[in-house]
Amino acid sequence: MSGLMRTSSRSESENHFFGKISNPKCTLVEFLSHFDTAIEAQRHEHRKNDHDTRYTNPGEWSDFVLEKQAAQIYTRTIFLDVQLEIQHAIHRCTSVRLDHVGDFIKFFIKDLDQPCSSFFKVMIREEDVTVKCICNRFEQFGLLCSHIFCVLQILDIREFPKQYILRRWTREAVPNSSLGSILTDGGDPDRSEEINRCVREISHATEYVVNKLISKFDKLSDFRDHIKQFMSVADEAQINAPPKTRRNRFTELLGVAPESTATIRVPVGTRFKGCDSHKRLKSQKERAISQSGSKRRQCSLCKKYGHNRVTCWKYTVAVPEAGASRNAGGNEGTIREGDAAMVVEGDGPGSNDDDYVFYTSGNDADMDDEDMAE
Repeated sequence: MSGLMRTSSRSESENHFFGKISNPKCTLVEFLSHFDTAIEAQRHEHRKNDHDTRYTNPGEWSDFVLEKQAAQIYTRTIFLDVQLEIQHAIHRCTSVRLDHVGDFIKFFIKDLDQPCSSFFKVMIREEDVTVKCICNRFEQFGLLCSHIFCVLQILDIREFPKQYILRRWTREAVPNSSLGSILTDGGDPDRSEEINRCVREISHATEYVVNKLISKFDKLSDFRDHIKQFMSVADEAQINAPPKTRRNRFTELLGVAPESTATIRVPVGTRFKGCDSHKRLKSQKERAISQSGSKRRQCSLCKKYGHNRVTCWKYTVAVPEAGASRNAGGNEGTIREGDAAMVVEGDGPGSNDDDYVFYTSGNDADMDDEDMAE
């Protein structure tokens, strides 16, 4: 119904349906119970309409051959609409004149029920029965209008145009419930469709015969015996295949593809430029806790951690390797006994490529950064 109903119409239809079975004060259990009842009523109505369409014949109003064909094509409700259009075409429509436009024939149809004095123009090509009316009823509803049926009657068309039969209005729109709707041979999709169509026809024919012979027990018994006799023929024609494994049965039931035998190797890890170490960043608190448990290096001079007395920067001064150091005033000093010293190669102030000794004095414990710079 999506072609006929707008979004607001669908919403209003749902609200109307749920409003009949529930109210805002219903509990969840009550709502589900009422919903199941309403759905079952709809399904019962659908089965009843389907049964009436398949096994009862509607009353025919004329001898028009297309009316009889429409009764076998459309459902009962849709056929009543088509039948009204056919009757209107026979009794209330007439052709005024016609013109030839290329391969098409243009008919000017006068509708006696229309108050306007204009005509409905119908274009038709007889080779393939391609027809078009300016009222656009087929484009809007998917059903032919009375003006087209009038032209088909004038040209004595004996077969209903198949290109103007939409599946959604036919009896086969909702196939009869049977196992044929899920049968497949696992091969060509067209072949599977043929098998399903054949199964539906067999099911329809069997149901039709049973409904017709329900009041004639003797003929119904003969039909039963015929079916049982053919069952033995089907057993003989069946090929005894080896029993399927449990895995194959589940695979066929669920429609899962069989397992692949391809070997998938683990890709080799490659680290590109900019890749992280994939380690979690630790907070300052976690780093402090981890460092508190390890033994840290302590300087014996300044009593601080992280270095020793050789690399202690706070109590170091530079002197020449021979034991004397030149200061800014040209005075020389000597390294006293007990002072720690370290020789460092490099360029020093006032000399070229001299080796300098950095030593710490135990008496200059109060030396600050400015004294160290001097």
